[in-house]
Amino acid sequence: MGKNIIKDHPDTIIVLTPHGLRLKGFNAIYTSENCRGSLAANGEVVELAYACDKEMALEILEAVDMERIPSVGCNFGGMTGEASNIEMDWGTIIPLWFCQEEGYHPKIVVIGPTREIEPQQLIRLGEIIGEVVSNSTKSVALIASADQGHCHNENGPYGFNPASKIYDKQINYIIENNKMDELWSFRNINNSLLFGKC
Repeated sequence: MGKNIIKDHPDTIIVLTPHGLRLKGFNAIYTSENCRGSLAANGEVVELAYACDKEMALEILEAVDMERIPSVGCNFGGMTGEASNIEMDWGTIIPLWFCQEEGYHPKIVVIGPTREIEPQQLIRLGEIIGEVVSNSTKSVALIASADQGHCHNENGPYGFNPASKIYDKQINYIIENNKMDELWSFRNINNSLLFGKC
């Protein structure tokens, strides 16, 4: 997917992340001018820094506000300039790591959807993002960052459970075959029952 994004050179990359700012009962729409971050693991450190497409973020925020979808525009530090920066989470930094090419510097929009509102409101949030993008003159890619089943490695933080492979395979099938309505069958799964200690 990263290679496809690089090939198309979109002006803006929208990242929906499950691990960014968590605002109880509200979607977080980053309206900062910058989003920078680092990730350390296995003795290595990776760092990324992006300018944000603040204009598009504010368009999305205005549209969701008009439909009363619980959302908050988020900034940190300064109101503008270099000091206006929200720390990049691993749900953002990892997929963007695979979208790099020398000389290619897209802007980003980061959105942290909340799990604490009605699913229909989240679906409408997605539709609104699509509408804003469709009405824009910019080319845009969207990354729905997700780490589905967590139990693929017994040495990992969540251990091993064979249900993770089954779950991931089902999700991949739904997405690859554009059967998005079938995602509804997963929305009420109790992960503690499915994955045990996961």
